[in-house]
Amino acid sequence: MKKRIFALSFILILIFVFAGCSQQESGAKAQMIVYNNSQYAICGEGESSVIKDCGLPEEINESMAGNRLEYVEETKGGFVISDRQTDMELCEYAPHPNSNVFILKTTDGCYAAIKYDASGYHGIEEE
Repeated sequence: MKKRIFALSFILILIFVFAGCSQQESGAKAQMIVYNNSQYAICGEGESSVIKDCGLPEEINESMAGNRLEYVEETKGGFVISDRQTDMELCEYAPHPNSNVFILKTTDGCYAAIKYDASGYHGIEEE
């Protein structure tokens, strides 16, 4: 009887551990978009330290979106530039247009698209 209880307990623990691991992995990968042959990380509330380090205000909102550059679609692999009109747009960063930071407008809100490469994140360039 004790062996059965131990075996059932062990199986339940394994199920909970592996179920928790799969949930954590699914949200661990940052959303990205490629624009003009550069990768951009899509940053929101969860990446507030990155946003702040790149010289942006912590709260990203629609007033920061300047001229539309491209329409965007969301895929399983992240965001992609679209050939057709969609309800998502990649826009200039209105307060300081540059090639390191853009604003992604979606139906869920606005996000910073911050250039990311081997040397890290690239924020607003100081003049």
